[in-house]
Amino acid sequence: MKYKLFLILVIFILTAGSAFSQTPNYEVVLKLSNHNINAENKQSDLSVDVIGYGTCDSGQLTIASETPLTYLFVGKTLLFNGHNLSGDALKEAGTEFVNYCVEGNCSFEPPTKIVTNSVDIDLDKSLFSTEETRLQLKNIDIECDCLSEGGEYALDAIFFCKKGNESYIFKDKAQLRVMFEKEDEQHTTAFWALIVSGFAVLLTLVKDFFIPIFFKPRLTLEVENDSECIEDAKDSRWLRMRLRNGGGYFTRKAQGCYVKLLGVRNLSKKDEIKPFNPFPLPWVLYDTYKEDMARGEYHLIDLACEFQNRRVLVINSKTKYKIPNELQKAIHRGEEFGPGKYLFRIAVYGNNFKPIFEDVKVELTKEFGELKYIK
Repeated sequence: MKYKLFLILVIFILTAGSAFSQTPNYEVVLKLSNHNINAENKQSDLSVDVIGYGTCDSGQLTIASETPLTYLFVGKTLLFNGHNLSGDALKEAGTEFVNYCVEGNCSFEPPTKIVTNSVDIDLDKSLFSTEETRLQLKNIDIECDCLSEGGEYALDAIFFCKKGNESYIFKDKAQLRVMFEKEDEQHTTAFWALIVSGFAVLLTLVKDFFIPIFFKPRLTLEVENDSECIEDAKDSRWLRMRLRNGGGYFTRKAQGCYVKLLGVRNLSKKDEIKPFNPFPLPWVLYDTYKEDMARGEYHLIDLACEFQNRRVLVINSKTKYKIPNELQKAIHRGEEFGPGKYLFRIAVYGNNFKPIFEDVKVELTKEFGELKYIK
């Protein structure tokens, strides 16, 4: 009896150790409501999303800029949800989970107004989960007292995750453009003289400043049970997603698009499939994972497939990225990706547009040829 209890204890410790040894994998998205600061519009809303998987013994979110900025904290700034990536399901976390630090001075309450190059927010380990985790920093306005200087300044959001003796760093960058302030009549005269004599400069300003505001990619991810999104072969059936760039007048070319599978949830068993490492999904007509999309253009992206000789949902048939060995073994044992309903968490990224996040549901039945999308 003692040996059985000892064996059960060893298995429990090994299982717990495996669960907590998952390598943290997070994505940081820095958002500014206004990338261009001028005398009439001096403020911009700032928010940061930290999305991913894996526990951290401690974490720190840092906002750093090349020039001192004025940070205005409005109400509670940190929202937290450890079990759902859907933004509308976020709920507020208590301030006991965070610590705000500015130039070495720390407080549990966010400062009302500060001027600094760097804000550090310490995050307690209770915020992180082996399942999906999403932290959202919001309700912060920024100002810049550099209107008389002008120029472009880099703004960084850096997430540090410390786990044991290892440190993991995830970050995103945004560009803040400051327009010159007209300080006196001499500046005003020089400005109008520049417009009259430098028409080419004005065209460049329109191209780099105004056009990106109105002309931008307008991407949508479509899934339908039609002849394009479902392809039947002799011994296989393929599910594809349709990535479309709008055809309107204000739509512009999308640069460096790629689609990534962030995670899969078994809706029939009501649990997350893990271990799982996010990976990009292949384009049907290309050998690469990243492409540009012209206005009005659309392409198909491979999501999953089934084969006649085995009732398994296959998610990486064409991709060069491998799923974890432990998950691969579970699939071969028939423990994962069998007949049932699944939720795929999809993200679309690119060089000149904000990330797009979508949840896609599919069903694999016990009969070949019935793989389909569901609502």
